[in-house]
Amino acid sequence: MTMSSKTILSLLVAALVFNCATQPADCAVYQQIQLFECKQSSTHNDAKCVRAIDGNTNQDYHAGSCTHTATPQSWWQARAERLTHFKQIRIYNRMDCCSERLDYFSIYIDGHLSAAYRGEPFSHNTFNVDRVGEVLRIQSHRDSAFSLCEVQVFGEVVSLPAIGERLAFDSCSQSSTSAEGVCDRAIDGSTKQDYSYKSCSHTNQERGWWQGHLTKTSEVTHVRIYNRLDCCSERLSDFAVLIDGHECASYRSEPSSFFSVLTLPCEGAGQTIKIVNRRPTSLTLCEVQAFGKVKEDISLPSKQLRFNSCSQSSTTSGGDCKRAFDGIRKQDYHAGSCTHTESAHNNWWQGQMRQAAFVTQVRIYNRLDCCSDRLNDFSISVGGHECASYRSDGYFSARTFECHAYGQVVHIDSHKAVPLTLCEVEVFGSDQPRK
Repeated sequence: MTMSSKTILSLLVAALVFNCATQPADCAVYQQIQLFECKQSSTHNDAKCVRAIDGNTNQDYHAGSCTHTATPQSWWQARAERLTHFKQIRIYNRMDCCSERLDYFSIYIDGHLSAAYRGEPFSHNTFNVDRVGEVLRIQSHRDSAFSLCEVQVFGEVVSLPAIGERLAFDSCSQSSTSAEGVCDRAIDGSTKQDYSYKSCSHTNQERGWWQGHLTKTSEVTHVRIYNRLDCCSERLSDFAVLIDGHECASYRSEPSSFFSVLTLPCEGAGQTIKIVNRRPTSLTLCEVQAFGKVKEDISLPSKQLRFNSCSQSSTTSGGDCKRAFDGIRKQDYHAGSCTHTESAHNNWWQGQMRQAAFVTQVRIYNRLDCCSDRLNDFSISVGGHECASYRSDGYFSARTFECHAYGQVVHIDSHKAVPLTLCEVEVFGSDQPRK
């Protein structure tokens, strides 16, 4: 991790001014936070990282309770069990010898520089940090090994705010899968952030993506993401979040910093939530949660009109036109309920009703397992008269179009040179005879 001279100078000043050892009146009493899952850059003479969180503040190395690294520019790291508001970090130095090794270092919370020290050797010292996260790292800037006899954290466990109804996912997909990190791990209900627990997704090293499908079309307000913390947390530092193809939030930070848990305001209506990595790194998600409100079906007339026959410009991959009115709203092509034409200009699908009717609305269910953006430029006609059209850079899951027209044939014309796929077409109106 690197930092500018200006940044470290300001933090050095802060560390000296708000030093609990010299100004105890400035130090509030906080809960001690237990640390676990530690690691360090190297280990000398079996002086493992866990010695710094064993509860023993003995500062004689030979008592067996101090860590010891083996290389210069060393670091030590541990994490809190839950998201924590770190307030103070107390460090116990080695005192039987070599205490000067711990006179130039920085403290990071979730990769963010939170305090720094450069000065005289100390016995023990407390630093104010005031940062929310889970991972604490102490980074030495000396060309020597260093030792920690105890590291204590004081602060408050953070309760994630209630931000509305939790929305349920029913399926997912991702750009690729590596190290057995299937997409379902990101919606398995487990918020464990260590990859070894087999609850985090993992793509290949690419500008990949992950996508989850909600059980119902919803008004989404927030998306919460749990990052991997046992390693590689900084990979998730530049990405966008899309709802039905429309970007609703993005995140970008310095590559060396990261987050443990991030809640993003992300407003939009739809049924798919997609996270797109903008870095050529593996995309790993330990849990994705969506919040908002299930969108009640748009008020539709009670009368659903029925098709009795259909045709389309061409058929491929078994995607017969009848699949668009088989009564099945599944939006995964492999479920066998979506149409499919060949790739050509001006593809079309049409359904014929039993008799001419007053059509008021047409509802279309898009394919969601892939290729959803093929259906983003088309028009709808009833009885040969265009009554609705759609054009967008994104896509939709299911959409209802106001389409006031009279006729017996509903015609959907694609304006793109791509296959036309429809997973269901529903028509509403009145089939009373025209007066």
